[in-house]
Amino acid sequence: MLEKSVRDTSLKIKEELDTIPLSLFNESILRYFFCKKLLQNNPRLKCQIEWYERIDLFIKSSNENILIEFKFYQYPKRYSIDCKSYTLKGYPSNKNFDEFRKCVEKLEKIENRLFKHTGKKLKYKKYIILAYVKSSKEHKEAYESYYNNENLSGQFNNKLKIQIICEYPIIKNTCEDHNEKTLVFKLLQLENTA
Repeated sequence: MLEKSVRDTSLKIKEELDTIPLSLFNESILRYFFCKKLLQNNPRLKCQIEWYERIDLFIKSSNENILIEFKFYQYPKRYSIDCKSYTLKGYPSNKNFDEFRKCVEKLEKIENRLFKHTGKKLKYKKYIILAYVKSSKEHKEAYESYYNNENLSGQFNNKLKIQIICEYPIIKNTCEDHNEKTLVFKLLQLENTA
């Protein structure tokens, strides 16, 4: 169910890049397209965004609870008022990876919360949908050096394991600069080991 929706989302974004500049995409747009594809394929699911302590997406199916966080990384440019020069607004860095780590920790901690309305702890499947532009001529570091399979798979910390469920790279000439870019979509499952 989730794999198909991630793949369908990657294909939809590839299609949208014909007319919408990549620089206008963000995590909210990624979540919108994912929810649209998910509900087209599974109309009986119940979804809620910004759920309990701001989890990006909560999905309730007949037999499971699913929590999903979305991360979308690219090389956004902040242009001067005359649009002739720019600086990079974001780029791969330890600070950027720390943000990702905090997202993982947020999902890890939710397992131990007691919910007031039920008085019990609930079980969840936890995922991160990660999308990033593979590399850029504007910056020497690349997102894949932080988010490659080697860094993500296996033991993330003492209590958590991350498994890469699927990966969909798309290659596209973008409408804004007509340069070929590779955008990588990954579905990551988080499992508590302790």
